[in-house]
Amino acid sequence: MMKVEIGDLVDIFDGSQSGPAIHAVGLVTAIVGYKTAVLVDGVLESWDISDLKTMKLRKEEHEAR
Repeated sequence: MMKVEIGDLVDIFDGSQSGPAIHAVGLVTAIVGYKTAVLVDGVLESWDISDLKTMKLRKEEHEAR
């Protein structure tokens, strides 16, 4: 099970599009309950922890192909 903490680097990944996969790395800056604030390319984004876990698994599956 993936534990997310402030300061962690996380994958922002979308390989479901018909084009090339979208991949970025973000920095977790805050955690409030099940929500996180993630700094991605200078923009603060909000993600559910479960979404971060899902994107990590999808990225690993994509790389295994």
